[in-house]
Amino acid sequence: MALSSKEKVARHRARLNADPAARATYLAKRKESYQRRKREGKITNTPVAALPKQKQRKLREKWRQSQRQYRNAHRVLADVLNLTPPSLNSSADDGPPQPIGNLDHDYVQPERPQASSTPLRPAQTSVSKQHSAAMKEKLRLSSELRRVKKELTVAKTKAEKLQRKLVRQKKERKEQQVSEKNKQRDKKKISEKRKEHVVRYLCRDESSRMLPGKKDTVTKNKTKKKRRVLLHSLKDLHSSYSETALRHHKVSYRQFLRYCPFYVTPPKESDRNTCACYDHQHF
Repeated sequence: MALSSKEKVARHRARLNADPAARATYLAKRKESYQRRKREGKITNTPVAALPKQKQRKLREKWRQSQRQYRNAHRVLADVLNLTPPSLNSSADDGPPQPIGNLDHDYVQPERPQASSTPLRPAQTSVSKQHSAAMKEKLRLSSELRRVKKELTVAKTKAEKLQRKLVRQKKERKEQQVSEKNKQRDKKKISEKRKEHVVRYLCRDESSRMLPGKKDTVTKNKTKKKRRVLLHSLKDLHSSYSETALRHHKVSYRQFLRYCPFYVTPPKESDRNTCACYDHQHF
């Protein structure tokens, strides 16, 4: 009968292991092949010594746990296989046989059990009982281990989900803060541009005129400016500004008053040193 591939490989390995010289040559070739593949970059396994300290501890703890489980399984299997039946000569060491009893009384024939279609099972020995108990304990431990692994996997999955959720919330909160800062900055820039356009419009010669006097100045927050007098009312100026200004530069009347500079004021009677009649108003 022809041998299968597994049997051929097993026979070749057995013949190789039986010869120390051949085995040493085979191991040297394996080592040389491993080093060559490593130099070519085909093997990308990072050595443990090159990993960070935290990853080294986790990996070594995983190895210890796997080795512990392997040893426990083999210990249980060895205990089951090493169970030896009690000696068959133990009955001879128990002492002389006991007397059957007094034979003078009338003999009573025992009742015969009724016939049954089920064959009688042989009585279990102590070895079979111990074996079955060990197997039951092994099955119980295996099921308990599967349950613990399942619970651990579920807990690990939940922890990973929570971790991802926390990272996502932290990222969203940071993005929201950045967007709020950008919005505030944009609003501030827009308000500054609008204020600049309003001030520029009110300081035009069509909207106001500068007083000629040397003492016609206004000081606010240590800032000294030459006074300007409005030529029209603020309502008229606001309506004309709204008609000429761009859409993103338009402001409300209240905002227009707020943007009006402190040195641009309505006219007073004391602002003119000449007659204010019709003939002399442009004098």
